[in-house]
Amino acid sequence: MSAGLAPIADPSYYTVSDAKFEDFRRIVEQKTLHEDYPLASSIAKDLIPIYDCPALRAAGKLTPVWSDPANLPLREEFIRALKRGPGVVVFRGAFTNMEEFDAGTKVLEELIQGQRKVDKLVRDENYIVPNTNEHWAKRDPGSYSDYFKNDVIALASGAWLGPWYQMTSQISQCVPGNKAQRMHRDYHLGVGDRFPYKRGDDVISPIAAAVFPAHMHVSSHYMTLQGAIAHVDMPLESGPTMFLPYSQLYEHGYLTSGVPEFYEYFAANHVQTPLQKGDAVFFSPGIYHGAGQNNSGPKTNTPPVDRIANLLQISSAFGRPSDNADRRATTNYVYPHLLEQRKKFQESGGKAGYSDNELWNIISSTAEGYLFPTNLRFVNGIFQAPQNEVVWKALMNGTPPEELAKVLEEEEKLNKNGIPPI
Repeated sequence: MSAGLAPIADPSYYTVSDAKFEDFRRIVEQKTLHEDYPLASSIAKDLIPIYDCPALRAAGKLTPVWSDPANLPLREEFIRALKRGPGVVVFRGAFTNMEEFDAGTKVLEELIQGQRKVDKLVRDENYIVPNTNEHWAKRDPGSYSDYFKNDVIALASGAWLGPWYQMTSQISQCVPGNKAQRMHRDYHLGVGDRFPYKRGDDVISPIAAAVFPAHMHVSSHYMTLQGAIAHVDMPLESGPTMFLPYSQLYEHGYLTSGVPEFYEYFAANHVQTPLQKGDAVFFSPGIYHGAGQNNSGPKTNTPPVDRIANLLQISSAFGRPSDNADRRATTNYVYPHLLEQRKKFQESGGKAGYSDNELWNIISSTAEGYLFPTNLRFVNGIFQAPQNEVVWKALMNGTPPEELAKVLEEEEKLNKNGIPPI
């Protein structure tokens, strides 16, 4: 420490014993000021910024290119909300073409039904299909592409994670009577509070997160973006996601989700916002949250609601996604459709098909955008192109699908094996 400077409280590790409930309450009992989020149409419960997407589009403040300077004020508000604000925002009307949207919902429901036929475990919480994106693209590349051309998905992903993000999703169904989820934080370290850290058979720590240094607790917030797209109207009785705004700011939060006074506080003070079909919610993986209990139906004398949401988990290029997605296969599934839609756009003068901006949004949610890991770094003194750039170039040149498939397969082999020394 330099002479004359006071010591700074900067722990190397967080411990449960250091967690102070009074500090937690002080953090989560803040209110959100509308003046801090001027583009928001309202602040739900004085906590959650609500953005009116059709109005923002009409005003030129939400465009298909997430890095567009016109989007900068919205990106800055979004970052502020997740980084030091309530940790969650709602985008009303993120999807407005209900014909396209409903076609996607139909496919997602088929995926749920298909998995339920082979899954014998009865669940009383929300039911999830892992690696939804790859299954969806294989089954119906058209509705998949219509979905991921979306400007809000691209803006939220790019704003929080920067370029080269990795998209995964899990469709979730919660039928009437399903109970609420346990309060939790999400991937990465959100997993570390549920399992011990073991070395062989020896348990080193009953909570794996406690073995990670403090700076990794902070980093975990920034490696992932969580999202949920409402595929049906979700009134409060259907149990939309429960949130405890500002809880992502609590430093010890990965260690305290199982501490009684913390989850009891969550149970008494969480907030929920009703959603309409086509709305999108994006939130920090560090916020305390959980799927709500579906009380729709006779219990509340309301129409029963099969609550269906597509749970987006978008990873930084520098992290690992939770789903083991085959991005080359997913790209090959959708590429013929993208070729067709680009041709339609050109032949119709932009009245049909996908624009280049929409095509890039789809590719960004499908292909691998980051060059690494690779064993082919320096071939003839240059880096090879990442997968998304290879796909984009092929699309612009009208490369046939079978030719692109061969190129992607060869690149994958070279990335893994490199070029053997002579």
